Amino acid sequence: MEKHHEKQKVLHLAFIDLEKAYDRVPRQEVWRGLRERGVQEKYVRIVQECYKDVTTKVRSTVGTTDSFHVQVSLHQGSALSPLLFNIVFDVITENVREDPPWCILYADDIVLVTESRRTPERKLEEWRVALKVSCVICDKRVAVRLKGKVHKAVVRPALIHGLEAAPLKKSEEKKMNAAEMKMLRWMVGVTRRDEIRNEYIRGTVKVVEVSKKIQESRLRWFGHLRRRVGEDHVGTEVMEMEIQGNRRGRPKTRWIDCIKRRSKGENIDRGMVNNPNTWRKLIQNGDPI
Repeated sequence: MEKHHEKQKVLHLAFIDLEKAYDRVPRQEVWRGLRERGVQEKYVRIVQECYKDVTTKVRSTVGTTDSFHVQVSLHQGSALSPLLFNIVFDVITENVREDPPWCILYADDIVLVTESRRTPERKLEEWRVALKVSCVICDKRVAVRLKGKVHKAVVRPALIHGLEAAPLKKSEEKKMNAAEMKMLRWMVGVTRRDEIRNEYIRGTVKVVEVSKKIQESRLRWFGHLRRRVGEDHVGTEVMEMEIQGNRRGRPKTRWIDCIKRRSKGENIDRGMVNNPNTWRKLIQNGDPI
């Protein structure tokens, strides 16, 4: 990065974090990966015996469930699991993986480095296909309502992660909505040529615009900070910090400007932040029922 900055060249980095990677490894991919990497069949069978008739229980505040079989995932805490995961990961990404420093892997974290602005989008799509993260939301046998629940539970949190502290412009929010709409059309199995309105698709999968959820998370974070005024908290200290100096040119959109814009547009009383339950109801942008 320093060398690119030194030569005034742009460098683009895309970070991929595989959520609960160990818990989602299919067992058949483990056996296939071992065989493709030349592991002798007797050792493959030994590993298979370790995963034969695996059962587990779930302990909660109301008690412990009955035992049930586990058909996926690697053993947690096993010294063999990291090696098995690396073998599977090495096999399934063989066709999309590049040499360092353009592709950096560390456990289940991936960094893709490119010099072109459009290349990361293509690479991310290649990695998505290779890792088969779309096995549920693109399956035509899965109900559309279930796909919407998966989107709200898995895809959308990843899409808006960290944006509660980002001052997005209206144009950037529109781009986020367009990106999500593209995902939803793909999930439902329609294209723009089908001439189906966005509102109908969102109503079918019961998903509200992602920009509204970003605004909600931003106001939720604002309320959290305001309730901690007077405490030794880094968030409130930064929000109340005053920097001396002259501002040049047109001012950029600030985080607090986004808060004021949303509060003014929907007549939200920011004085209600001290009541968490009332504040949560005021800022909520619920999904369609």
